[in-house]
Amino acid sequence: SSKLNIHSASIAPEGVNAFGFLGRLSHVFGARFVVAFSAFSLYKASYWAFMRFVMNYILTDVPPHGFGLTAANVELVLSMIFSPWVIKALYGIVSDSFPIFGLLRTPYLFFGLLGGVLSNGLMTVLPSRQANTQLCLSTH
Repeated sequence: SSKLNIHSASIAPEGVNAFGFLGRLSHVFGARFVVAFSAFSLYKASYWAFMRFVMNYILTDVPPHGFGLTAANVELVLSMIFSPWVIKALYGIVSDSFPIFGLLRTPYLFFGLLGGVLSNGLMTVLPSRQANTQLCLSTH
């Protein structure tokens, strides 16, 4: 009678540690960095997976809980939201080529942060979500 030894059963080939890659990364970069990077990556992936669902729900739900947009208008809004990410290589070239006050990236990061803070602050003082949507989608 042969018994299956569950301790020797493995998906990986014999002699290959399933966590060898993480062990090598920890050895090179330190375990603290690997844990922090893994946690950040998991957070970022789950955040964007969740936020995409929430954005679609809010944009397409009927007022007063949502904006009641059509699919075409939803894509217009999302293209405006994500357009800075499309041209971020251009930002890198410009920031490396044209220093501001002798600094390469710091002023660009500061102005980008300032623009984000101002735009989020502006959204809090506008009268209503429907007014924000109509302001944003006044092209149709």
